Amino acid sequence: VPVPTTGTVTVEANGHTVKVPVTVGADGTMSPRDLKLYQVTVKVVEQGTTTGIANAKVTIGGQEATADMDGVATLHLVKGVDYSDLGATATGYNGISGQTLTVDGGGHATPAQIELTKATASVTVTVKDGATNVDGATVTIVDKDGNKHEATTGNDGHALVPGVPVPTEGTVTVAKDGKVVTVPVTVDDHGVMTPSTVDLSDADIAEVTV
Repeated sequence: VPVPTTGTVTVEANGHTVKVPVTVGADGTMSPRDLKLYQVTVKVVEQGTTTGIANAKVTIGGQEATADMDGVATLHLVKGVDYSDLGATATGYNGISGQTLTVDGGGHATPAQIELTKATASVTVTVKDGATNVDGATVTIVDKDGNKHEATTGNDGHALVPGVPVPTEGTVTVAKDGKVVTVPVTVDDHGVMTPSTVDLSDADIAEVTV
């Protein structure tokens, strides 16, 4: 081994494998010297909260762990090491990669919490009244958490509804000139809504005689 140098050592123990960054000094001494694997826990949470994200995936050094229902993932790592390839993903959230996780000599991880932001998209909704595009219709998407997201159609009948969490399911309500239609919808990971078109001619309007 050329000295001094830096590199990685692959450690396998009890069914767990991890690539550990190491340095070798001019005298041939490697750091860290203790390559025993220890249990290290991190919690994956929604940004700005302490709410754990169940089933989030945490990767580091080629090792992957799945978080429990409280968002806690258990890794098996060497102590006294700065790992620079921390990643985390979860359905409905923006993943991270290439982050640093430091495990001190006591086996404590910094950061102890990994924050993920919710994935959102701008969703296109088309509003028609029969074959006619509807301008000025109010479009409201209610996501699976009950949050409302609104926009107004232009003269092409399209509304771009911002900030919708993806994927999600819920309803879209379209209103214009007393006509109101609400339909159940799903929105995929890419912000594509199904169905994508709402027809105001489906509104149930009763005639009133005065």
